[in-house]
Amino acid sequence: MDRTQIVPGLSVPFFPMRPRTGLSLTSAERIESVVQRIKAGDTVQKKLNGDRAILVAQAGHVTLFNRHCTNYSHTVMNSGDFATKFGLAVLDGEVWRSKFYPFDVLVWEGHPLLEKAASVREEAAIMITERVGLRWIYAFDRERSLGIARNWLYGELRQEHTLKSQWEGVVVKAKDSPYRVLGTDSQDSLTWSKWKYPISTL
Repeated sequence: MDRTQIVPGLSVPFFPMRPRTGLSLTSAERIESVVQRIKAGDTVQKKLNGDRAILVAQAGHVTLFNRHCTNYSHTVMNSGDFATKFGLAVLDGEVWRSKFYPFDVLVWEGHPLLEKAASVREEAAIMITERVGLRWIYAFDRERSLGIARNWLYGELRQEHTLKSQWEGVVVKAKDSPYRVLGTDSQDSLTWSKWKYPISTL
């Protein structure tokens, strides 16, 4: 596989962080476990039911690849926005309804953020999202209110989730954890976990 170095320590394409399986969100006790992780300072983001994609913006051009380390083959209508507004950037995110929504930042204006805490990278993702005219969709609210987070989690618990639902659950990123590129597309991250609502079989 041919790779191109973007910054020291990061070449593309690569296998992005893959959350390991956490608890199934099936009860109030499990919901409260998520709330406790927020209180403990972990970065907790809504899990969008989209296509995982890495976006690389460089010299006015954009390239996207998927979590299997190959080119992303579907149309991304807003990819050009990232090419025209930034210099060198590497973003991790999801494609939902043909638009890319970043949730993590590995490189920003040529500066590597891999060793920065998850919360720092999230703040960079929020800033980038707003700069391209998107709404930040991964947080329960910008003030990180525990009450609003709890209400959203319980509200989703009462919903019937299918393969076409917008939200799958949440991704929990351990406090102060760096971004670690993985060795394969089946390897799980040690510091990210996905807590999902059960899928209805009816």
